[in-house]
Amino acid sequence: MKLAIASNNKHKLTEIKGILGGCFDELLSIKDLGLDIEIDETGTTLLENALIKARTIRDMTGMVALADDTGLMVDALGGEPGVYSARYAGEEHDDQKNNQKLLKNLADVPDEKRTAHFATVIAVCFPDGTELTSEGRVEGKITYAPSGTTGFGYDPLFYCFDMGKVFAEGTLEEKNAVSHRGRALRKMLEMLTDKFSTLFNCFFIVFTSEVNLSISANCLCKFIPPLESCIIRMPLSIKLSLASLITLSIVLITFCIAFSVSPKVVPCLTNLASLFFLTLSK
Repeated sequence: MKLAIASNNKHKLTEIKGILGGCFDELLSIKDLGLDIEIDETGTTLLENALIKARTIRDMTGMVALADDTGLMVDALGGEPGVYSARYAGEEHDDQKNNQKLLKNLADVPDEKRTAHFATVIAVCFPDGTELTSEGRVEGKITYAPSGTTGFGYDPLFYCFDMGKVFAEGTLEEKNAVSHRGRALRKMLEMLTDKFSTLFNCFFIVFTSEVNLSISANCLCKFIPPLESCIIRMPLSIKLSLASLITLSIVLITFCIAFSVSPKVVPCLTNLASLFFLTLSK
C-alpha cells in the first residue's frame, strides 16, 4: 500500500519516512505523484489545515494521504505566528525572512519571557472515509540569533528544553526523538499499527477456530432452507470448507475496504477462495 504525502519539503519528507516508512510499501511526495498543486490552507487551526490538505490529496489520487500542519506559538506574541508560521513574512514561505521578522518582533522581550512551543497535527485520510489524527508538542524558547546548520524553518532560533540546545544544532535523530513532528508521527505510527493489526487479528481468529467454522456451517443450513437437505448430507469437512469459503470472502472484502484496495480486485480474490474450497473438498 502506498502513501501520498501532501508536501514537497525534503526535510519533512525525510522525517516522515524515517518513522512511518515501515507501514507502507512506498511514500510519495506531491512531486512524485506528478501533481502541480498549491493547496490553500484556509483553516483557523492546525487540525483544520492538516485535514484540508490530506483530504485534497486523497480525493485527487484515490490513495491513502497524509498531511501535517505545524505552528510555532510564542507566548510573548500572543501565540503568533501560529497557523501562519510558514507564511509569517509573506506568501513566499521564506524561512530566513520569517526568522528575521520573529526576531524583530521580539527585539525588546527579555529572555525569561521568550518562551514558545512548537505543535504539529498529523492527518491521515483513507479512501473509505476513515480519518486518523495525532498531535505532538515540544516546549522551548526563542534565542536572540540563529545558530546551527541542520533543520529548517524556525529551527535555528528554537532552543529546545528537552535537547538542551537549538534544534538546528542537533542531528536528525536527536530532533526526531523529541520534536513536535516526531512525537505526532510516533502517535500516528501507533494508530496505524492498531488499525492494520486489528484486521489481521480478526483474520487469524476466524481461520484458526474450528468452532466458528462449524457454527457458520450450521447457520448456513438454517438461513438457506432450499439448501438445507443438501448441506445436512455433506461430510463435516465439506461443511467446514464451505463455511471457510463464505468467511474468507467476507474477510477479503473487509480487507479491500480497510486497505483501500480497488473493488475490481474482489472477484479475483473470490476466485482464489473458490480454489481453496475445491482443494479442501477433494
